[in-house]
Amino acid sequence: ADLVVGAARDLARQNVRYVELTVTPYSHVRSTKNRRGMSMPAVTEALDVAVVRAEELGVQVAYIFDIDGLLGEVAARATLEHALKHPPKALVGFGLGGMETARPAHRDAFREVFGAATAAGLHSVPHAGETTGPESIWEALDGLSAKRIGHGIRSLDDPRLVDRLRAERIPLEVCPTSNLRTRQVDRLADHPFPELLAEGLVVTLN
Repeated sequence: ADLVVGAARDLARQNVRYVELTVTPYSHVRSTKNRRGMSMPAVTEALDVAVVRAEELGVQVAYIFDIDGLLGEVAARATLEHALKHPPKALVGFGLGGMETARPAHRDAFREVFGAATAAGLHSVPHAGETTGPESIWEALDGLSAKRIGHGIRSLDDPRLVDRLRAERIPLEVCPTSNLRTRQVDRLADHPFPELLAEGLVVTLN
């Protein structure tokens, strides 16, 4: 809860009034040999408490439950269970992050859990097309029914994909700092953000 409120405090200073905050609940629930995880209800209780405290700062917080793609099917099914059986009141979306190159091995499981999540009314908002090519964006659209794409900068490698994103008005959440840190661009001056705008795509700056 303190982490969420701290983020809300920082966002309030930037005049942000609404945020869909990505949370990877399995990282808190998961037990390892060195750490006992929290229960799903305890994680949800903390997230619910944080929403109330953030509202006092003038920031409305909603949540996206995110799967760490590197952890595969186990994480996917645990995240879905959490979202369906113990959701925070402000849960609005279902996401997929982590190493994009690890996803193909778990494709069927990811498709299944996203199908269940969207059937339950959650928006599909996976990350794709930052460290891999257009194929991960195609999979996000056709396999995961994405309504919004985290990153998506590699869409420019496929004119047919650009046409689809433009026609369907699928927003791209473009994150230049991340792209620099993951070395997908060498310098901010080289970032494809202006080209994405020039193509008439819906982009947000994050």
